[in-house]
Amino acid sequence: MSGWGLTVALSLVLGGLLALGLRHPFGSFGSIFGHSLLFLMHAFALHRAVAGHGNRSIEHSDRKSQPTRSAETLATIQTALAKKARTPLPPRPVQAPKRRDTKKPKGVPSVGGQGRSPWLLYGLAALGPVALVAVLLVLFVGGNGSSTKNVTGSAPKIDYATLPGLEKGKAPWPPEYASLPDRLAPLQLSSLGAEGSTLHIHQHLDVIVNGKHVTVPALVGIYASGDSAQGGFFVELHTHDPSGIIHLEAPKKGVFTLGQFVGVWGVRLSKQCIGGYCVGPGKPLKFYVNGKRFLGNPNNIVLHQHDEYAIVYGKPPAKIPSTYDWGPSGL
Repeated sequence: MSGWGLTVALSLVLGGLLALGLRHPFGSFGSIFGHSLLFLMHAFALHRAVAGHGNRSIEHSDRKSQPTRSAETLATIQTALAKKARTPLPPRPVQAPKRRDTKKPKGVPSVGGQGRSPWLLYGLAALGPVALVAVLLVLFVGGNGSSTKNVTGSAPKIDYATLPGLEKGKAPWPPEYASLPDRLAPLQLSSLGAEGSTLHIHQHLDVIVNGKHVTVPALVGIYASGDSAQGGFFVELHTHDPSGIIHLEAPKKGVFTLGQFVGVWGVRLSKQCIGGYCVGPGKPLKFYVNGKRFLGNPNNIVLHQHDEYAIVYGKPPAKIPSTYDWGPSGL
């Protein structure tokens, strides 16, 4: 393989490996950057190939244009010997040596083209990936209808005390389904045929009574397994398992609260009570957001991505939960 061919092959291989290598440590934008470098390597290889091909073509043309003087001299001697001596030949005109043509063949363009710098080629090759990055930023940051994790605004005004079907007894509290359809309108929530995707975030809730955890059950907010053929539906706020993870999956942006989730669950919640556990002598009821005490109405705690909420009644645990390990869930 010729030198310029090796340059092209090595440039393509090294550029491809670089693009793949950057993908793992930097994710999707690392991959985009790597492919930008790959385009530059392609342009560099093309430049080297054109330069090499042009030089070889020039050399080949020069060799063809050089006079073959040694061959002509030998032919003259052989012709003279073949003629008779009595008929001398007139003196042979001496051919002037041909002038070396230093001009490049018309078919080979000047490297860089019309005096332009070869770096112009590299710059043009990089414009495509740069434009692609700009488009992706617009889609991810400002695209309408795309999934978001940002929540801004104040809690909706809801009369939680009048919600129908709330559990007011002792734990455990299974999901209350009988009155759930009637609670949705007061809670300003919806019955959905499928989980929403515009606002998609997750939180974790711990309920602790006298130092012991109370299970936040599975399938809160999933009515009749979500099977629309059986009259089932999903609520924007729901659970899939008894881990305490709250799934907020809404078809539109908005502000959602801890009170709305507990209302979907069907358990009474206020500053004074959680279910059948109410404030009394030696029986405090406290609320925490990411390990910090919350002194307002717990129903108005706005849900944010990966927040940790704790409702603690009576004897507190040795340590108030402040974070949740999201690694195993992948959320």
